[in-house]
Amino acid sequence: MEMETVDRILSVMREKKMKEQDICRILHTHKSKVYDWKKGRSRPTADEIAVIAKYFGVSSDYLLGMDSPPNMHSVVINPYGGARRELKLTEDQYKAVDSLLENLLKKTR
Repeated sequence: MEMETVDRILSVMREKKMKEQDICRILHTHKSKVYDWKKGRSRPTADEIAVIAKYFGVSSDYLLGMDSPPNMHSVVINPYGGARRELKLTEDQYKAVDSLLENLLKKTR
């Protein structure tokens, strides 16, 4: 378990607009637990990861960095035949890009 696990937990928390105290309440633990993870003083236990994964509706494998993020879309960009890039977008990001492209295409028709 590396810092990546903590980063993924924090990412899911931000996405759901949750504070550190909210996670601590869910885990029934002291208020500084997540702060300690962020500072590298401790790491989430397997039980804590399982509780967080279940609460947020993601897999433990995702939080551990062994699985792709849920609801992610791959978008390949190859401008003018140049270097190819693949982006991973959340559902909201994908919808925003799709809407933007639709508007651009309407203007060029």
